[in-house]
Amino acid sequence: MKKSDQTDQCPVCLSCGLKMAPGNGCLVSHIRHGDQYYERIKAGDKTDLFYGMTQKQRCNGCGVKKGQYHHMGCDNERCPKCRKQLFICECSLDAYLIGSTEYDFF
Repeated sequence: MKKSDQTDQCPVCLSCGLKMAPGNGCLVSHIRHGDQYYERIKAGDKTDLFYGMTQKQRCNGCGVKKGQYHHMGCDNERCPKCRKQLFICECSLDAYLIGSTEYDFF
């Protein structure tokens, strides 16, 4: 299978619309809880589940590089509010894409 065929089969992030191909970081930078906005934790940051990730490594859940935002729904992302895994936390968050309209994530 060619690399382009593999990329064509990658799922699409429901929040930013990019294919979850290795190296494509999510464009959603903030998450809203009530009237407060929290910047999402980037892959490899000191509070990320993959702290210490190298530049050559990719998130095994969504394929992003160190320093990029995980794609929404990735089970390796921490909630920026409570620090639990985002997909199991009880914060009732909304995704927020800067410069676009707001929409519910959960």
